[in-house]
Amino acid sequence: MIGQVVHLSSWYLLGLVVSLLAFDRLPAVFLCCSAFFWGVLFWSAAWLVALHIPFGATRLTAAIIILLVLLLLSLRRIRRGVSRPRFQDVVVGASVLGLVACVAWFSAVLRLAAGSFDSVALIRLGESILERGFSPWALYRLGHRGVMAAMLHGTVAYTGGGCLYGLQPVMAVSFVLTFCWLSFRVLLHVCGGRSVALVLSLAGCAVLFSSRLMMLQCFFVHDNLIAAAFFFIGAACIWLSFSEDNNGWLAPASWAMVAFSLTRLEGPLYALIPLTVGCSELGYNKRLKLALPAVIAGVVWNAGQLVGRQSESWALLSENWLAALLVVLCGFGLLQLFSFVDTVERAVIRHLRELLLLSLAGFLLLAFMMKPAAMTRSVLVIGRNIFPPLSIWQSWWGLTWVFIAAAYVLSLGLGRFRQEWVMSTVIVSFLLLTLLVSYGRNPYRFGWGDSGNRMMTHIAPIAVLYVFARYAGAVAEIMGSRRPAATSGSTR
Repeated sequence: MIGQVVHLSSWYLLGLVVSLLAFDRLPAVFLCCSAFFWGVLFWSAAWLVALHIPFGATRLTAAIIILLVLLLLSLRRIRRGVSRPRFQDVVVGASVLGLVACVAWFSAVLRLAAGSFDSVALIRLGESILERGFSPWALYRLGHRGVMAAMLHGTVAYTGGGCLYGLQPVMAVSFVLTFCWLSFRVLLHVCGGRSVALVLSLAGCAVLFSSRLMMLQCFFVHDNLIAAAFFFIGAACIWLSFSEDNNGWLAPASWAMVAFSLTRLEGPLYALIPLTVGCSELGYNKRLKLALPAVIAGVVWNAGQLVGRQSESWALLSENWLAALLVVLCGFGLLQLFSFVDTVERAVIRHLRELLLLSLAGFLLLAFMMKPAAMTRSVLVIGRNIFPPLSIWQSWWGLTWVFIAAAYVLSLGLGRFRQEWVMSTVIVSFLLLTLLVSYGRNPYRFGWGDSGNRMMTHIAPIAVLYVFARYAGAVAEIMGSRRPAATSGSTR
């Protein structure tokens, strides 16, 4: 029990140190709230590097890699200047650390975990990778699930207990803090009133976690909650980068997309959505800073799987789909590399948003033409899973998506908020891609455990923030707070 508490707390401390050294231009409160996510990302990346070192991967090897990178980040920070931390920031960091430790302790004592056969397989895969590396069996199993969540849950081999009980609850608490802070920051830009932004951000959090499915994700041993957290962080940071004209937000957005790429099989493909949105409005150097880390991570990881895996064409991510994914990632990366050419920038980069939506809609239309019955079933299944058919207790989502849809329709008469196109493009593209992904597999199925239904967890936080942002300006005006001028269109 104590081992699990120390283990989870060390991930938070690692993330706090890394983020303070790397994201020196961002608010310390944000870094304190999201530190756990940066810790698990940094730890996972160190282990993935260690596992590819010829003389073998051990905990000592991973620790040496972590220390070397921390040393480099420290030297970089010293060269750029070190400022004394504010007392209130220290208090916030210590408070969140205490909260993480308490949640980890209570979770271990009460054994707060839920799971299925997939959960057991995820834990066993992680244990196998950490103890024996990428064996043929592990490479085959990685054709069914992402590597990052497996490695995190697999550390139970070091802590003992059969399951890392506190991991999901600690991630849930960290996500709640991060969601509330980022939502408050976004809504503050939209409405200009701190009290209105605070109330709406808390209300958004309540709506998001009001469903049984989101509450289950807080304890269910799987990869959807951490994927939702990183996807939300990436999209929100891109919005803040545009709204605040602060390039410092691009680094966490890029890191979040790297993590998302390693969390789910389809992660690299979905990561291209916020990356495409971001690259459509940035200069050349900023585009490379945002897009290349996630693209390189996705190409290296999936190419390694393609080369090392034995032929199992019936894996969820078969060799053909791996090759197609690599083509898409390489094409997107090369497009960004050669976007310094004026013709490419004028003809393609400036229209990436429109090209993204048109390409997804076009491929989806082709999918319906080739598999009309299967694609229609997937649409009906997703609709039935997220909208309650007769009563809210027949849907694990409760009224969450009913609220999102109704709130959006009722807000159509309101003016648009700044950079609204960022969130709307991400949401629409995500939904189109989720339908398109079903073409390469069996149709989605009814029930909370269906992958399509669980993937809606990834976009729900952004959708909730989006509908609250549409009302923030009007609420602030009614309350008498300052409201920025609404625009009738995009502020691109």
